[in-house]
Amino acid sequence: HYIEHPRPIEPPAEAAPPPPQPLKLTKKEQKKLRTQRRLAKEKDKQEMIRQGLLEPPKAKVKMSNLMKVLGSEATQDPTKLEKEIRTAAAEREQAHTDRNAARKLTPAEKREKKER
Repeated sequence: HYIEHPRPIEPPAEAAPPPPQPLKLTKKEQKKLRTQRRLAKEKDKQEMIRQGLLEPPKAKVKMSNLMKVLGSEATQDPTKLEKEIRTAAAEREQAHTDRNAARKLTPAEKREKKER
């Protein structure tokens, strides 16, 4: 504890230049970039599913595609399957409305947005 260590000092250097301003994109270019980003994201998701890192989403069975998706199971007990399909569809719709409600602006936020 008798040795005194000086604090390390940053060597003098020039301040870093500010980053260049991004180019303003046209509407068409913005749309193209958004499409490319979404396609790349979807491809990544499909690749993860193929590798087994993500579980594939369960089939959205509807009344119209009941026979195509379930096949022989649908002929054994159609009433039970119809009930399951209706409940699954109701759950999907409820999840959709819940997501929308969560995203909805509060009256104060609406007022603030209108003022902006």
